[in-house]
Parts: sequence; C-alpha cells; structure tokens
Amino acid sequence: LAVHRLQLGDADGSLGASAEAEQIARALADPALLARVLVARASQIGGLCRWADAETVAREAELTARQAGLPRMVAGALNVVGTARREQGDLAGARSAHTAELEAATSGADEAAAATARTNLGNVAIAEQRFDEALEWYGPAEQTFRRLDVPAQLLPLLANRGQVHQMLGRHAEAVADLTDAAEAASRTGADADVRQWAEPALGLAYQIGDVARAETLWALLASAARATGDD
Repeated sequence: LAVHRLQLGDADGSLGASAEAEQIARALADPALLARVLVARASQIGGLCRWADAETVAREAELTARQAGLPRMVAGALNVVGTARREQGDLAGARSAHTAELEAATSGADEAAAATARTNLGNVAIAEQRFDEALEWYGPAEQTFRRLDVPAQLLPLLANRGQVHQMLGRHAEAVADLTDAAEAASRTGADADVRQWAEPALGLAYQIGDVARAETLWALLASAARATGDD
C-alpha cells in the first residue's frame, strides 16, 4: 500500500501506510519482520530526500537485522546509511557504510546486493574525484547486473560511468555508456530518463562520428516520444 501511494504521488499517504506497517511489526515483536519494514521505510524516506530521517530509521534497521541474523537486510539498511552519509557530505562515513554493506551482502550470498554495494562505492569514489577507482568498482557490478538482467540497477551505474568518461575526455566510452543507459531506461519504461541520457549521447556521437550509435539514439528518442504522446 505504501509503495502504491508513493507511485501515485501521495507521499504523505505512503509514509502513513509504512508507519502503520512499522507499528504492526513492533506489536508482533517479530525482529525479522521489523527489519524488513524498517529497511523499506528508510528507503522510502530517502527517496523523499529526507536523508537525516532516513539514516535514523536505517541504523535501527541495521541493528535489528543483525540481531535477527539477516545479512541481506543488513546490506539493505547500510545501503541507505551510506547514501544518506554521502548526501549529507560525509564521504568517509559513506565509504565505511558501503564497505560494511558489501561485506554483509557477500556474507548473505546476495549477488545483486553486492553489486549494489560496489556501485555505491563507485559513487563515493566519484564524489571524492577518484575516477579510476570508481571505474574499478563499476566493472564487476555491471557484469553482475547484466547477467541478472536488472536494467533498473544497471541504469544509474551506466549513467554515472558515462559522465565520468565524458569528464575525462573519453568520448567514445561516454557515448557507449550513455547509449546503454538510455536503452536500460527504455526497458524500464522511464521515458524521461531515455531523453536525459540519449540527448547528450547523441551530441557526443555526432562529435566523434559514431553514426551507428546516433541512429540507435534517434530510435530510442522516437520510441520515448511515442510513449509519451510527444511524437
């Protein structure tokens, strides 16, 4: 219900629904259930950019998940903690949290969560302007996301890496990544994201003479326009 209301743009209703779920989990005295609810609620609050509040909930979620012996939930909680730390300017704290996130995901044998943790560590490295390190983190994460076929997780990785390549003057690599990001966005139905990444990639493709990718990008933009009725 909370997710449904959030998708409808009812942030207050969504938070209310997740608060009710939290109350029920506490009343049942079920640590495993409470950990899951708190991780979901922390992610939800973070999605509203209320990072201090999200971190508070996520830290309780981490503690509860550790007590319940749920390493995957620990990883999910630390995902939010690290992102909250980064968004609040504490890069050292973010790196520490995401390192612990990777350890928990690996302990829980959760490949997707481990790839998410590696992506997060790459994001921190970008914020620290350690671009080569970021690319090292992104490589194995990309391989996992492609093998698991999860375009929603692949999209931000490709977009971030494409921007890094562009900043470093590696235009061919930037075009490749931004084109793949636009394709991932198209697969998830995120038409606004298709335009966000296809348009700059198109300019770079023309700049380096990559006609094949330019044609791919035009096709993606046309498909997104039709989907939104802008054709």
